[in-house]
Amino acid sequence: MKILAIMGNIRGNSQTARAVQRFEEILRSKTPVKVEFEYLFLKDANLGLCRGCALCLSKGEDKCPHKDGFQEIILKMERADGVIFSTPNYSLQVTHLMKNYLDRSAYLFHRPRFFHKISASIVTQGVYGGKKINEYLAQTAEFWGIIPVKGVTLTTSSGAYEPNTPLNQDEKAKADKELFKLAERFLSALKKNLNPSPSFFKLMVFSASRTGHKYNTEENADKKYFREQGWFDSDYYYPVKWNPLKKLVQKFLDNMIKNMSLKKQKTDTLKN
Repeated sequence: MKILAIMGNIRGNSQTARAVQRFEEILRSKTPVKVEFEYLFLKDANLGLCRGCALCLSKGEDKCPHKDGFQEIILKMERADGVIFSTPNYSLQVTHLMKNYLDRSAYLFHRPRFFHKISASIVTQGVYGGKKINEYLAQTAEFWGIIPVKGVTLTTSSGAYEPNTPLNQDEKAKADKELFKLAERFLSALKKNLNPSPSFFKLMVFSASRTGHKYNTEENADKKYFREQGWFDSDYYYPVKWNPLKKLVQKFLDNMIKNMSLKKQKTDTLKN
């Protein structure tokens, strides 16, 4: 089992780092399977700041003006069975290190690829806001194709002021309880069906993207990727069993988006 922990903490031996280390210990204690647990500290990755040029979206991720170690992170994710996103709560959000990494990954929302993988998030904080950060990280992972499990928020009395202060007994007991539960959820998810039937929302996203790209006359990175994956002729990103209602909804969406695309093509032709 290969686990990649993507660390958004800015300080070295921080509460966040120690929380993930404790999670690793608990995870190892709960499974007989050999665990390869790799830490990727974004503070040491030296990723260039996203310029907002959108070249990764329109032309392809290889057109990003930054030539750094970002794609190596993507390769590590592809090789992993599970991913841990970890960050302290900075101003009710992830750190700038984590946000920049997520912004550099924007093309994954258009061209998802991490199917059959599990993710979880660990957020540390002094007072408030971690729940929404966990929800944000889970939703992001889901758009990338990952199956997220509910993350944890660990609140410490010292917060940002004393990051090297060990947890008191009460805090340690509460943190361990949450991390034990997270390890159980994480391992359970890895054993379950990694080809889950999509929700109606996911079905709508796939159908809109697939049919929209299929009938789009413009050749772009998204259309090329969907064609290469064979998604123009598939019901979903991967084989799934459909109930009749979902199949009916998909057919309706396909026809609606197809007609909209063809109508737009006709309008554009008349304008020219």
